[in-house]
Amino acid sequence: MKFMVEKCTQILSDLVLYCYGLGATRLQMDLVPAEDQTTLVLKADIDQLDPDILERLSRDLKQDRQKEVEEMYWSIVYDSSDPCEPTTIGMMLDNVEVHYENNVLIIEACRKN
Repeated sequence: MKFMVEKCTQILSDLVLYCYGLGATRLQMDLVPAEDQTTLVLKADIDQLDPDILERLSRDLKQDRQKEVEEMYWSIVYDSSDPCEPTTIGMMLDNVEVHYENNVLIIEACRKN
């Protein structure tokens, strides 16, 4: 369970850096580990997020989970200070919902343990 939480915190960290790159001014995060899955929720205040960027982010995060890519990611992430792209992050998640309302980007993701 500890390693699963570490992986999820790294994913959340990469999403935070991505949101700051989009101009986020305030972030709220929840990480809820459970026996069968871990839920991640990120809320980012971003003024006037471009609809094309939102659509691309949603598409990229909704990639099918790919265990082969995931193993490669974990070997690379510990050797690099560069955050991963949303497409790579999406390949490590089982379910993702992306919403943008009232200048707040909400990313809700589940990762099965």
